[in-house]
Amino acid sequence: IEMAGAVHRVERATTLSRAHPVQALLTRLAAREEQAWLEYLPSSIRAQRVPSLQEVQPPSGAGEQPRALGSIGIVGRVWLLARHSHGCRWVQQALRSAHSDVERISLAMELRGHVLEASRCPNANYVLQRCITTVPHGALQFMIEEITAASVRQVAKHKYGCRIIQRLLERCPSEQTRPIIDAIFEDLVGMSKHPYGTYVVQNIVANGAPADRAWVQQSVLHDLRLYCMDMHGRAIVSAILDMVSAEERRALCERLLREPGLAVDMAETRPGAELVVKALRDGGATEAMLAATCAVTAEAMYGHVVAESGGRLPRRGGA
Repeated sequence: IEMAGAVHRVERATTLSRAHPVQALLTRLAAREEQAWLEYLPSSIRAQRVPSLQEVQPPSGAGEQPRALGSIGIVGRVWLLARHSHGCRWVQQALRSAHSDVERISLAMELRGHVLEASRCPNANYVLQRCITTVPHGALQFMIEEITAASVRQVAKHKYGCRIIQRLLERCPSEQTRPIIDAIFEDLVGMSKHPYGTYVVQNIVANGAPADRAWVQQSVLHDLRLYCMDMHGRAIVSAILDMVSAEERRALCERLLREPGLAVDMAETRPGAELVVKALRDGGATEAMLAATCAVTAEAMYGHVVAESGGRLPRRGGA
């Protein structure tokens, strides 16, 4: 009766919410030697449970770092192993040491249907990243499709998910990742100002097609103050300055420095003041522009950062 009541409570908790207490119960049960306890859990719960160390432990003599795919039974157990702190390392080693792309693709395909969950897992996300960097990009299409079918922006805003998006952008051609890039561009300013989304946008600037980089650049020019006054948005401005041509860089820097009140507002924080200095340096500020910027930022909290850097900046003539 007591066990039946416990099962009923677990079923009710599962129906109402996928709450952390359920996960805690699964972890405790998985850690026990009496795996028969798991028989009393509903099938929907058993399918989600965390694998125990005994389940992913290599057989005697296999060692910590398997040299062959079959040495600890990787094949057929990728998803089980990927979620475990030890198992995820064994899968990554198997991907590195596989003899052919066919073997790597076979391992990667075992993650089909689990991409979204793996992108949020502190262990499995490393396996996804290793798959992306070792498997031919054509075989990664299922990952893009599963992420797109769920929510690209939600994955990009996750502390682990943003890594998966970045690896895909680095590995796959822009034609293949177009659905991901288009979804990011639907809320480019919001993504740029997000603590994790900003890394995805920076990656597009660094590794994207010229047309995609130009799109981000136009967004920065259109909403310059929004970008410059945000701690994460400033990273996008800095990334653009590092990637565009000298002429475009000078135009953007002059726009930033001439925007009414922007330089002094930015100089209220140290990162903002450092971006002002970067704009003065990369834009080849004239003597007049340097003097004017130092003057308007003098009363700001970090105006001294601008003033102290002024003497070390290269200058050009003109007004």
